[in-house]
Amino acid sequence: MKSEKWLLELIVGGESQEVEFKKMIDSSAAKDLVAFLNSNDGWIIFGVSDTGELVGLKDKNPDKVFAEKVVQGIVPSPVNFIKTYEVEIDKKKIFFVNVKHKKGILFSFGGRIYIRVGSLSRPLGIDELLVVAHESVVFRFDEQIRKDVDFRCVDKAVLNEFVETLGIKDVFGGLKSLKLIEIVGKKKFLTNAGILFLTRNPDRFIPGAKVKVLVFKKGRDEVVELMESSGPIWKIIDKITEFVIEKGFVIKYKTGVKHKKIFSVPVQAFREALINALAHRNYLVPGEIIIEVRKDSIEIKNPGGFPPGVSPDKPFHAPRNEVLCNVFFRLGFVEKFGVGIQRIRRWCREYGLDDPVFYTDGFTSIKFLLQRKKVNVEERIIDLLKEKPEGISSGELCKHLGISKPTVVKILSRLVKKRVVKAVGKGKFRRYLLRGPNL
Repeated sequence: MKSEKWLLELIVGGESQEVEFKKMIDSSAAKDLVAFLNSNDGWIIFGVSDTGELVGLKDKNPDKVFAEKVVQGIVPSPVNFIKTYEVEIDKKKIFFVNVKHKKGILFSFGGRIYIRVGSLSRPLGIDELLVVAHESVVFRFDEQIRKDVDFRCVDKAVLNEFVETLGIKDVFGGLKSLKLIEIVGKKKFLTNAGILFLTRNPDRFIPGAKVKVLVFKKGRDEVVELMESSGPIWKIIDKITEFVIEKGFVIKYKTGVKHKKIFSVPVQAFREALINALAHRNYLVPGEIIIEVRKDSIEIKNPGGFPPGVSPDKPFHAPRNEVLCNVFFRLGFVEKFGVGIQRIRRWCREYGLDDPVFYTDGFTSIKFLLQRKKVNVEERIIDLLKEKPEGISSGELCKHLGISKPTVVKILSRLVKKRVVKAVGKGKFRRYLLRGPNL
């Protein structure tokens, strides 16, 4: 139970995104209750005018009146997400209703779904309803059949490579089982997932189905290079990664007379984040994925928040686009579901970088921070060898650690002399293993 002082301060603060005043308890409050349930936690305060004046209630049993006139007409029942408080302030009966927003459920009243915008509660339009449903994983965008896009829109070269990669013998049967096409009578139509994987330019049919890379001038908010890619989503991953590696800021080192470069972010971490953006974004939001390359950061922004119950701190597999995720898995782009964020963080730590920063507010963003920390390289090499009992090459260690090969080889030689590490093989076949008690 909140204190009377706290509740009074809530009234003094006025109506807002989180607070709604009502003079009396009647069915007009149902849309406000639904709006809070669908949007954010909030309070409905009965017995208070729009201007914040305490007018009080005459109802003997406000809880009963509220249940009958407001709660009863809401679908599904919201009783588990509301708490009520009856308080007397200045000898006037005030009735407080605390509402908890519930992700993953859409509440309605009178057949309409409401959301909270500022101090107003308004109904969703059809387009908005689809976006919210998709964001809540109530509606599966990628499974939807597109009867305006038949099989003739498939790019033959892309199809042949796709079928060969997956070893599909029965083309139509295989594509149907993957939910990339649907057969209706004698006609074959693409699903939205089919458009994204099998057409040359998916953004012709799905607005915003592309990736835009912006390279900024060092120290300025000025774009010096722009790249847009709208190919099949499984074909553009390597193209975009290579572009960002080339245009991104790199660590340079000299080996002999040659100069080599190491990408300022672990390549596998960037690639994993890009795959996540393509697989999990909300395609009903007509905006493209944006990648911003700056001197001190590389940021990937994609439309849509995390699915209900999922956050960077509590990552698990709850796919918004289940078909896309399954096809990426079959193609080998995803090794295991639900571990992408942990892997990205681990790769960054191994590289001497801070954990990437996540933002989510309608759009989801992952920002790689490029300021490298000082790390004990010997300890990191030993940790990596513990994870790879079969051994690892000096080149692989360079990629994991983001440091030059001469430096890695020098440290490995020192560890070999200390009999901590054992070298096996010669030349390009040489691998390093952590010594056990019997080595």
